[in-house]
Amino acid sequence: MIFERILNKFKKTLHDFQKFNFLLNSLGGRKFFQLTLETIFFIENSKRNRLKTKLLDNNIQFEINDDDGFLMCPSNTFKSQKDAVKNANDIFQIEKQHLDLNGQKKNTHLIEIPLKKHLTKDSPLMNFALDSEVIKTVSKYLNTVPVLREVRMMYSPNNGEFEGGSQMFHIDKEYPRMMKIFLFITPSSNQDGPLTTFSAKNSKMLIKKIGLLKSIHRITDEHAFKDFSKDDTRTIIGEKGSVGFLDTGRCLHFGSRPTINSKPRLIVWYVYHHFCANKFPFSLKGGERFDFQKNNSGQEPINSILTKS
Repeated sequence: MIFERILNKFKKTLHDFQKFNFLLNSLGGRKFFQLTLETIFFIENSKRNRLKTKLLDNNIQFEINDDDGFLMCPSNTFKSQKDAVKNANDIFQIEKQHLDLNGQKKNTHLIEIPLKKHLTKDSPLMNFALDSEVIKTVSKYLNTVPVLREVRMMYSPNNGEFEGGSQMFHIDKEYPRMMKIFLFITPSSNQDGPLTTFSAKNSKMLIKKIGLLKSIHRITDEHAFKDFSKDDTRTIIGEKGSVGFLDTGRCLHFGSRPTINSKPRLIVWYVYHHFCANKFPFSLKGGERFDFQKNNSGQEPINSILTKS
């Protein structure tokens, strides 16, 4: 009993440190840790930069504008898209019978569809994650060969109400610069409570006004639209099979705000970031990293590219 109380107190202290420590939650603090870590691990950085140069020797098909921090690609962009969408649909049909997809429980504007039994190193979903054009696009933007942090399937019932949380403007804090790819398994339109974002440039201006050393958690619409209008936002929408790239570490964004006409949405997202994001203190941020060994996916896949080089 005493041990349990001590453990719970420790967990709460750690949670509060992660959530409220200004060094971890401010732009200036995270930039400081980024510079420090990338300097300490300069040898690994150099190795990845050499590989990035080799990868980009061939013409890169798509490039993400740095001021934007996002890119939308139609359903026929990457050769691996079609099979990945089919694979995701098949998994959804298997798993949906075990889940509350009506979103009747609290905080269910996003419901995760388990992938652990389905994601292997040769599965279509993983083939998309390691598609050469996808890796080139991400590597060019991040200026390094990235680590694949997670692969998750998410279902939005779109039958709830605005509850806050990720439905408010926020940035992801796993690293100051990262890339989240959204593979649309179902179509998404402006009526479906889509992912909505400011550009990286406008987000930086807004964050600077708040303060470089101020912790940033959730930002209200009232605050966000003092200097910008809804016309300054971009919705990440598209047909079935479309792909959206978004730097969720730089771009203020929100998602899953349903309207009366919203339809359910199903997506698979992939998170890529600098390998230093797995180092302390960034390792404290975000959820549990995907364990490729335990989930029959072999060695962490992008790291295996480095091993072969």
